[in-house]
Amino acid sequence: IKWDGSDPEGAMAAFERHNEEVQRVVPKERLLVFRPSDGWEPLCRFLGVSVPETPYPRTNSTDELKEQLAQLAGE
Repeated sequence: IKWDGSDPEGAMAAFERHNEEVQRVVPKERLLVFRPSDGWEPLCRFLGVSVPETPYPRTNSTDELKEQLAQLAGE
């Protein structure tokens, strides 16, 4: 699917509806609502594994994404 960017509000609304539906139907003990900024701890706790000693990876920043999109657009 290729999104042309013509309806960002509609896309965000669809994304939010989907997330709400997933959170409504998946049992709480089987679902982790995870934000990468949360780091390793909640993810590892949910998976029942130890937190790695390595720092949580930080990539795909807003600036990196903008740069990639500009490259794709040929700017």
